[in-house]
Amino acid sequence: KLVPKRVAQLRAHAMECVLDEPPWVAHAFAWHHGSRGVPAGWVDVAWSAARGSEAVLAGVGGGRDAAEPPQAEAACILPDLGAKLRMAHPEWALIRMVLPPGASAQGAAELPLALFSAPLLPAANAAADAAGCGGDASASSGVANVRVAGDNDRTLWERAFLEYRSSQITGSIGGAALSDERAAGSTWKAYTSDQNRIYLAFDDAGSLLGVAHLGVQPVADSLGDSARGVSGDRGLLSDIFVVPGAQSRGCGHRLFRAVLEAARNRSLKEVRWFCLKSNVGAMKFYATLGFSPLDVVIVQCA
Repeated sequence: KLVPKRVAQLRAHAMECVLDEPPWVAHAFAWHHGSRGVPAGWVDVAWSAARGSEAVLAGVGGGRDAAEPPQAEAACILPDLGAKLRMAHPEWALIRMVLPPGASAQGAAELPLALFSAPLLPAANAAADAAGCGGDASASSGVANVRVAGDNDRTLWERAFLEYRSSQITGSIGGAALSDERAAGSTWKAYTSDQNRIYLAFDDAGSLLGVAHLGVQPVADSLGDSARGVSGDRGLLSDIFVVPGAQSRGCGHRLFRAVLEAARNRSLKEVRWFCLKSNVGAMKFYATLGFSPLDVVIVQCA
């Protein structure tokens, strides 16, 4: 059952249970689609054998031992949540859902997206974690400094963002998009507010080499009924890109590792990100870093 009153209370960095009815538990919260420049909704869906039992969030460890998915094909279809969520959140230009493998959702179409996850080890194990991300690329990448963007960086960031955006907005995965000017303003505001951050990579001369947008998302507890504190939150790497002329030099590796380190220092439990399956270069990039897509289904409400 959907709980409209609770859904209507959703705000940035807040999570609510929007479906708690066997065999499903679903949580929704707000996020911002960086390249499209629009506010959006995100729904994490889990199998749950019985109300109140431990649910396994899609793609998060432990397999399915805690809650085996239903065997009947009809039971693997999630009810249509899109219409009611949009009524509660007319500001959401699109609603994306992460489903367990084998599931589908009424009123939603599957997207050709891969979802990745980087679990973050405690700071004491950072060296081992870095080794698993391709070693130290700073010497060859030309990246001298990675820092959080400030007000004075807006013009520099916007120039790089709009060039990147022009290569991303193809309409191939659906969803609304704003004009360049409005998208830049919306994305800058979203990722320089609250707990979200924009990270910028520079060379010795102060030239911009790369950009990353990191949002912070709440994570439901094992009972699927509340959001954890900051220590249980995760990061969503909405966008990461290297400016033309700085590609194929290791800048992406260096920037990616710097973002993971920053997320770890902020006590985030993991960082997640999407990638178009057809983006062969990006998929290969993440593979060289040791990451494989999660076994999940990504859908978007019509």
